[in-house]
Amino acid sequence: MTTRASRYVATFSRHNGNVDNTGNPTYSIPADWDVVADDIPVSLMGAGGGEAAYDRQQTERSTHNLYCDYWDGVSAGIDVTMRVQVNGETFSIVHIGNPDGIQREMEIEVKREV
Repeated sequence: MTTRASRYVATFSRHNGNVDNTGNPTYSIPADWDVVADDIPVSLMGAGGGEAAYDRQQTERSTHNLYCDYWDGVSAGIDVTMRVQVNGETFSIVHIGNPDGIQREMEIEVKREV
């Protein structure tokens, strides 16, 4: 069990692959996201933010960190191509970590979508 208080519930979604008439993914259409895991208790903490240079491009860093218990099956299916909704806000997943190394808690770095 996580030692942080889980004050929110999260919904993890994966894009279903739909594209518009020009062949671009329809990320902005809510109906094109399939729920993978729902009502997952999480703790949400703000992160430093800012920008970083990766491969000569500026990209913003994570804005928040999510912490939740690790569940076999559900947690194994969560990856960086997904997004998560917490408390009415939508976040892109940037990185998923296993800080204790024994799969008891997940640390998920996210970036607020605008």
